[in-house]
Amino acid sequence: MNHINSSEQPAVAPRKSGAQSTRAALVVAIGLLCAGADSARATVNIAFGDFQGAWVATASYKTGAVITYDGASYIALAASLGIKPTSNANDWAILDPPGATGPIGLTGPAGATGPTGAKGATGATGATGATGATGATGAKGATGAAGATGATGAKGATGATGATGATGATGTSGPAVALAGFGGGGAGPIGPLGSGTVVAESAPIKTKGQYLVTATALINVAANDGVYCFITTVNTGVAGKDNVQGGSNIAGYGQAAVVDVWTVDVGDALQTYCYSAAKSAASQVYGASMIAVLAGSVGIGPTIKAITPTEGAAVRTASASAPTGPEDSR
Repeated sequence: MNHINSSEQPAVAPRKSGAQSTRAALVVAIGLLCAGADSARATVNIAFGDFQGAWVATASYKTGAVITYDGASYIALAASLGIKPTSNANDWAILDPPGATGPIGLTGPAGATGPTGAKGATGATGATGATGATGATGAKGATGAAGATGATGAKGATGATGATGATGATGTSGPAVALAGFGGGGAGPIGPLGSGTVVAESAPIKTKGQYLVTATALINVAANDGVYCFITTVNTGVAGKDNVQGGSNIAGYGQAAVVDVWTVDVGDALQTYCYSAAKSAASQVYGASMIAVLAGSVGIGPTIKAITPTEGAAVRTASASAPTGPEDSR
């Protein structure tokens, strides 16, 4: 192992002159302990080179270069590159080992406050704390101003139809009743048998009972046809007592008259139907009237205001009106 021979003193090299450096070169005697049979000691003189500062792994060092490493000074015994001073005693020799650690110096004054660092990332949400005790109830605040009226809500769905109420008791018979229907205001075709046309209809019946009904109509019968009228009720329909009928199969103008008896419920109404036997659109009814009297009445009351033809649901009308001259010559 190479080491500095402490028994030898370093020699001072002679000063260089001329173009050479004027710096004095120090020479140190290095005792080299060679491994051999006789363990002879050899002394090597190495001139101190420039001080290179701290050792750098990537720097090339010449023989005699002086560096510092890990608190100690070393001299290069040979040229090297990347060899740590503590790793190979053939390349580096220690000049002075590091001294003992000195006492801790006095604390220096506090430095100036540095700039504020960047905001760190938001930490994770902590666990929910325990629920605190309920506080005392505060005093009641003053009543605020009334708010604006809200918009009207949408119309709700129609409720289900309620159950039918019980039928009331039958009232006593009223005074005499006379029901007047409406007269056809104009001429119109008569429908075929089985459908026909409503030419007169009474007001709704207010007293249930048996009625004597008289109906008349001014008819105009087309050639090879017959016009007949009969009485029924709204609830019964056209399939009623059509065997009791009046009319004519003689062409030209004539009078159809029908007298019949009907038992009618409250709310129902009487109707006079007329029809064309040959289903001819040329046959017409110009006017019709109907009177119904409650059986057992002691007198005749005032008639109900006539209904105009346009108020009847099934009445057909035409622009022609009843003739005022003699019967046509068809």
